[in-house]
Amino acid sequence: MKKKRCFWITCTLLIAQLQVQMGIAQNTQTITDSRLVRFEQFVYGLPTPSDSTPIVRRFNTYPSPTERVERTEQFQAGGWVPQGLNTSTFDDQQRLLMNTQQVYNATTKQYTPILRFQVFPKETNGLADSTLTYSWDVVGNKWDLTSRIKGIYNNQGQLLETQTSAFIAGQTQQGKALYFYDAAKNNTKTETYSIQGEVSTLNSFAVYTIENGQLANSTTYSVSPTKDTLPTGRSLNQYTSSGLLSKAESFTWDSTARSWVLIATTQNEYDANQRLSSRVFSYIELNQKIRTDFFYTPKNDIAIEANYRLNAGATSWRLEYKGFFFYDQASSLRSAGSQARTMAISPNPSSGKIRLDLPLNASFQVLNTAGKLINSGQMNQQNGEIDLSPFPAGVYWIRAREGATNFVGRVIKQ
Repeated sequence: MKKKRCFWITCTLLIAQLQVQMGIAQNTQTITDSRLVRFEQFVYGLPTPSDSTPIVRRFNTYPSPTERVERTEQFQAGGWVPQGLNTSTFDDQQRLLMNTQQVYNATTKQYTPILRFQVFPKETNGLADSTLTYSWDVVGNKWDLTSRIKGIYNNQGQLLETQTSAFIAGQTQQGKALYFYDAAKNNTKTETYSIQGEVSTLNSFAVYTIENGQLANSTTYSVSPTKDTLPTGRSLNQYTSSGLLSKAESFTWDSTARSWVLIATTQNEYDANQRLSSRVFSYIELNQKIRTDFFYTPKNDIAIEANYRLNAGATSWRLEYKGFFFYDQASSLRSAGSQARTMAISPNPSSGKIRLDLPLNASFQVLNTAGKLINSGQMNQQNGEIDLSPFPAGVYWIRAREGATNFVGRVIKQ
């Protein structure tokens, strides 16, 4: 029973990974035209309230426009100690192809592989056809395949099914998830199954309510071997007029009282440029709150991330740590040293078609705030126009290239 439970935890995490690749998960990151080269984090209040101590730093290098190497170090005993190495490769559309994680061995003073994640993009869009996860076999000095997820789509590009295989202790355990849509092509239900031989057994399902193209609420249920259905979790979302997530509430089901119990809330605030300026996460049962404030560079990159805590009974926020971000200006969409031009977009905001002031043969990419590629093409195919009406309200970034010249723009879809 323990192995089976671990398998379904693994499957849930893997399906979540694939959903991120397919754009189901939401985010509020700002897409910019710079590359992160260094990150430094300091903890505050130790040993005295006015002190700050470095705790971690990361260095990013870019061997090529499609490669990123992230090296992490931790501050210990007055000095910096290597911790890990994270290598990612992308295709020419900046879709993730492979991520390899390594941990530093202080004895051998070398990095040892631990995990590899491989993605096979689907055709020319931002969706994932399949994903593979590997773990490193230290004894055999080789990669062992530990899981595989295959996505099945219809002709409209909608995800219909994910087929999951986990390879544990020499055994193969299988599962699947089915996705259902309404007439507006919104994902309204997901069912998760275990598979034994030719028999598929429903283990859980989730129901989603979509309003104005945004996820308003979701409810998850577990299904017992006796086919009894029990609610397990619920989330409620609220959005700004621009379609950005403003509040999220998470609930758990109290089977004794047979009612929903609020366990956590997240509240987001945005500045006049629709950038995330503050996020407050509240633990209801512990009566604690964590606040993160975001500060930006003139190019809309996150410059500082400040984290505060408000404990039960406290009357003021306590600064816990700050993160500092440093960039170069060599975007992965252009060669080092070239400057991206700001493109004119009209109308902006828009509820439908927009016109881009670009050369006729320029290629373009449209990305949402999660960094997911949602549209691409060339101006000679689009007649200078892009139709945003199929997409939810919110902020979108447009990147374009014509020869050696690069362009960047931002539009609000109403």
